[in-house]
Amino acid sequence: MVMKKTRGNIILSVPDSVFYNEQEVRLDYEDMLDWCFQREMGSAHMSILMKHLSESCQKDGISGVYGFCDPNYLAPWTPTIEEERSDYLCRVFGCNGGKNINQLFFAPFHEDRHWMLAVISPWNGTVFWFDPSGADYIREFAERIINEGIVKFSMVHRKDVKKLKKNPVRWNKIQCPRQALGSKDCGYYVCRYMIETIASRRQLIPDKYFQGFLALIPKR
Repeated sequence: MVMKKTRGNIILSVPDSVFYNEQEVRLDYEDMLDWCFQREMGSAHMSILMKHLSESCQKDGISGVYGFCDPNYLAPWTPTIEEERSDYLCRVFGCNGGKNINQLFFAPFHEDRHWMLAVISPWNGTVFWFDPSGADYIREFAERIINEGIVKFSMVHRKDVKKLKKNPVRWNKIQCPRQALGSKDCGYYVCRYMIETIASRRQLIPDKYFQGFLALIPKR
C-alpha cells in the first residue's frame, strides 16, 4: 500500500487488483478519529478494510473464491449514471474470464447513513442481503443496479443461457446479528459479515447467519 500525507490528509493507494478500479482513498483528521475510536464508519474506512481482505485472500490462495466491489459504485449519492454502475459490476463479476463459477462478490451498500451488504453469486444469479437493522425490505436502488449487473454478466459469460427471464436474479434476505437500536455500528457489522464469511471459507450463505460475532463490534 502506498501512503502519502498532504494538507493534513492521509492518502492511501488502492490498486486495480482490489476493485478493478484503481483509486486513492483520502482520510482527514475526523476520519482518523472515527477509525481510532470506532465511531461511525465511512466509505474510505470500508474501502481500506476491503483492500486488506483482498490482500489476505491473495496471500491464502483464495482470490478466485471471493471478490470485492467498490462501495462507491453502489452508493446512490455518488455522481455516476446507472448504466456505468451496472457495467462496472459486470466487469468485476467477469474477472478471471468469468470462469470462477462459485465465486462470491462482496458489495457493501451505503444509503441514508446506513451500511448493508450484498454478497453476490453472479453465476448462480443469487444475491444474499445482510441488513444490520433487521429491516424487512431490500433497498430498491441496490436491487436494481445489482440485477442489471448480473444480467449483463450473464449475457457475456453464461453462454448456456439463451434467454433470460424477466426476473433472473434471486434475492435471499439473511437473518443476521443486528446492531443496537439507534446505534451507528452498522458498518462494523458489515465488516464482520465479510470477515467471517472469508474466515470460514463459505461459498454458500445460510439463511440464518449467527456465528461467533464479537470482534470489531464497538464496545459501549
